[in-house]
Amino acid sequence: MRVAALRSTTLEVMGTVFTFTWWPEAVDLGDALGAAATRLREIDAAFSTWKPDSPLSRLRRGEPVVGDHPEIAAVLGLCRELRGRSGGWFDPWAAPGGVDPTGMVKGWATGEACALLGAAGAPAALVNGGGDVATLPGSGPEGAPCWQVGIRHPWRPEALAGVVEVPAGGAVASSGTYERPGHLWRPRGDGPLPGLAATVCGPEPTAADAFATALAAGGEDFLRILETMEGWEGWLVTPDGTEHETAGFPWA
Repeated sequence: MRVAALRSTTLEVMGTVFTFTWWPEAVDLGDALGAAATRLREIDAAFSTWKPDSPLSRLRRGEPVVGDHPEIAAVLGLCRELRGRSGGWFDPWAAPGGVDPTGMVKGWATGEACALLGAAGAPAALVNGGGDVATLPGSGPEGAPCWQVGIRHPWRPEALAGVVEVPAGGAVASSGTYERPGHLWRPRGDGPLPGLAATVCGPEPTAADAFATALAAGGEDFLRILETMEGWEGWLVTPDGTEHETAGFPWA
């Protein structure tokens, strides 16, 4: 079977690498890619916890910034909604040092960037922001209904744990402690995080990122919640190497 001719480019931003892939390769997305890069840098400037002068860093220090930055207020509103939907396993207000929505922001940013490619006329596009993937609705490459996305193996960085099928317009997000130990926290209960690696597939990237964070933090407790949520699937690797997944996880 012939492989679709795709175009791809990368951008380093938000402390990771964003990859933009689209079809057909003849579509010129130069202006849209520039707009996406600008948008991602804006989001990073607002929500970085590493930049001491970012609005989020100032908020974490107790400064009253929300009224001057409506996007901060909007994101925190999404966080409240997703905290409820996750049964409290995604909880930015439980973060050490003050509220930290970055367990959701990268997925949200990936969706923002992908939408800009769609507005520019790309028939099919995928944006991968450091493991958080958003795709345009309509179709995959050459009119296919899905994209195939590789999931990194948690302790063999040169290998894939598997490949999932992501419907056009869908999303996939991964989280865990295998790449950046110490950046996740357990919002309920004591002890270490039960999820070495967690991947969630679903209909949109913002919630996918939040739910992947929740799965890494809540382990099998959140996996049982995810099993009841229509349209959402999850895969979990615990620290002892045991794998768990929802019944419909979309391995290719």
